[in-house]
Amino acid sequence: MPASSTTTIKVQKPLRERIARVAAHEGQTAADLIARLLDDYERRQRFERVREAYESTDSDYVKESAEWDGLAGDGLDR
Repeated sequence: MPASSTTTIKVQKPLRERIARVAAHEGQTAADLIARLLDDYERRQRFERVREAYESTDSDYVKESAEWDGLAGDGLDR
């Protein structure tokens, strides 16, 4: 991260120490660790929204998708 774009956030000392300890263990800066953890969190949230969207699809869509999938072995790709 460019130094010109940094700021300070206030966290309790035990949390700061945990961040520093894990970052050192991973060979990262505290900022890089926090960024990676936030990226991972946001990715899990996106996948959760996709999962919820799939679960909310109506039965007609699911039936039609299954019918299309059934055509995959029809031999027309030769």
